[in-house]
Amino acid sequence: MPNVRKPGAQKANQDKNKKKWDLDKYISNRDYTGAMTLLEFQAQSNCTRLNRLWQAYCCFYLGHYQLALQHYQNALNDQDELEQDIKDYLHLQCAVCHLYLQAYDCVNDILMTCLPSKISNPILQAHRFRLELVIAQRQDKSMTVASRLSQLLSASIPDQLTAAAILFRQRNFQGASDIYKRLAAKDEGKRAAIQVYLAMTYYCLEYYDVAMELLNTYLSFDPHSLVAQNLRACCLYHLADGFAAEQSLSSTTIQTNGHVLLEHNLMAFRDYSLNVWTSLFGIVPEALLNAAIYHLKRHQLQQAYMLLERLEPSQPIEYTLKGIVHCWKGQEENNSESQEHLFLAEKFFETIGAAPNECDTIRGRQCMASFYLLRKEYETAVTYLKSISIYHVKNDAFNWNYGMALAAMGCYSEGESVLSQIQDPNWKNRYTYCAWLARCHIRSIQQSHLAWEMYLNMQESKDALDLLKLIANEYYLMADYYFAAKSFDVLERVDPDPEYWEAKRGACIGYFNKSISGKCDPVKLLHVLTMLENSKHSQGISMAKTLKSWCEVNQFLPT
Repeated sequence: MPNVRKPGAQKANQDKNKKKWDLDKYISNRDYTGAMTLLEFQAQSNCTRLNRLWQAYCCFYLGHYQLALQHYQNALNDQDELEQDIKDYLHLQCAVCHLYLQAYDCVNDILMTCLPSKISNPILQAHRFRLELVIAQRQDKSMTVASRLSQLLSASIPDQLTAAAILFRQRNFQGASDIYKRLAAKDEGKRAAIQVYLAMTYYCLEYYDVAMELLNTYLSFDPHSLVAQNLRACCLYHLADGFAAEQSLSSTTIQTNGHVLLEHNLMAFRDYSLNVWTSLFGIVPEALLNAAIYHLKRHQLQQAYMLLERLEPSQPIEYTLKGIVHCWKGQEENNSESQEHLFLAEKFFETIGAAPNECDTIRGRQCMASFYLLRKEYETAVTYLKSISIYHVKNDAFNWNYGMALAAMGCYSEGESVLSQIQDPNWKNRYTYCAWLARCHIRSIQQSHLAWEMYLNMQESKDALDLLKLIANEYYLMADYYFAAKSFDVLERVDPDPEYWEAKRGACIGYFNKSISGKCDPVKLLHVLTMLENSKHSQGISMAKTLKSWCEVNQFLPT
C-alpha cells in the first residue's frame, strides 16, 4: 500500500521547515552566516530593497564592511522614489561603513553633502550627532570632541554608549568603565553586550580576572560571539599562558581563518618564531613590538634594543618597552652614556606611571615602581609593587624586582619568600640573584642554613668563591658563628690570607662563647673545635686543645 501522510502531519512538517528557514530566528540567534544564505537564496527569485538592507545588516555584523556598503548603495540607487527619512537613514549607514573602513574623508563627505544641515527625524539627527563626534575623535579634532562630549554623558543610552566609546578611544578606561557600570546596573539584562564593553575596559586596566568573569557570564547565553571569545582568549593568555588561550578558541565553533585579528592573536599565543613577526613589519603595527617582546622573553636584550632604538613612542606599551631596553642599556654599560640611558628609562617609565589614564592600571603602577627602583627609592617602589603583586604571582621578572626591592629596604623575610618563587633558570643562575637570596636567608635567621646549601650546590660555578665570601661575612655579621666558621674554614684552605684565619678564629670563639650560655649544639661545637685544630695556623692547634679540655671537663661535648 502507498504511504499516505495524514494532513495534520504534513502541516506540522511544513510549519517545522518554515520555522527552520525563518530570518528572524537567524538574526535573534546572531547566526548572520545562516541569515545571509537564506537572503541570497531569496534574492535569486526576487531581490527587493528590504532583502538588500538585510544583507547589508548581516554583512556589517560579519565584518564585511565593503559588501555592506555596496548593498546600502544599491538600495539608494533603486529606481523607486525614497522618502527623505529612508534616504537619510541609508546615507548614515553608508557613512558608518566608511568609518569602519577607515575612509574618514568619505564619512565627512556624506555628512557635509548628502545629508541636510539638520535632519528632521530626531532619532536620525541624534545618530548624525554621535557619528560627527566619533569621526572628530578619529581625526584628532580634540576641541570638537571636548565641546560635544559633555552633552552625551547625561543623555540617552545610545548617547552614553557613544561617550563611553570616545573615552575608551582616548584611553580613559576608568571613565568608560564608570559609564558602562552605570548602564549595566540599570539595564537588567536587556543590553547584554554592555558586559562585553565593560570587560574590555577591565582588560585594558589589566584586571584580567574581572574581565574573564564578565565574559563567561555573557558567553553563557551567546557562546558564538567572536568578540567575546577573542577577548576571553586574550585574558587567558595573561592569566595562564598561550596554550590555554589557543585551546579556548579551538574548543569553540568559531572559524579563525579569514579573521585577521584572530590569526594575529593566535600567532602571539603560539609564540611564533621571529621570522613571522619580522615578515609583518610595516603591515601589522604590533609586529615590531611583538618581535621586541619575543627577544625580551628570551633575555636577548641587545636585539630588542636595536629594534626599538628608532621607535618614537606614542602608546603606553611603546613607552614601557623603551624604558625596559634603556634601563638594560644603562645598567649593562659602564661608561658616560650609561647615565643617559638610565635617565631616559626613568622618563619613559614616569610618563606612563604618572599619566592620568594609566596611573591606576597594573602597567602604570609597574612603570612607577620601575621609576622609583632606578632612583633607589625602594620603599616607594615596594608600595607600588605590593599593590599589584596578586596579579604577578608566577611572573619571574616581577618577583625579581619585588624581591630585590624588599631585600634592599631590609624586609629580608618577605624578600626571601618572593625571590624563592622564581623558577626560570636564567634568573636563578645569576650571581646577583644567588647573592641576594643568600643574604635574605641569613638575615631572616629562620632558614640561614639554606645559604650554605646554595654554596654547596654551586661549588663548580665560577661565582662560587664570591658567594662564599659574601655568606661568610653575612654569617659573621648576624652572629651565626657555626656557618661563619665553616665558610671561613673553606676560604682559609683556598687562600692563605691572614684575614680568613682571623675571621675563622673569631667565629670559632664566638660559637664557643655560645656554649657557655647553653645555646649551642654539642655536635656542632665538636665540629668547630676540629676545624680550629686542623687550621694551617699554629695558633689554632693550641687554642683547640685548651678549649677542648675545658669542654670535656664541663661535659659540653657529645659522649
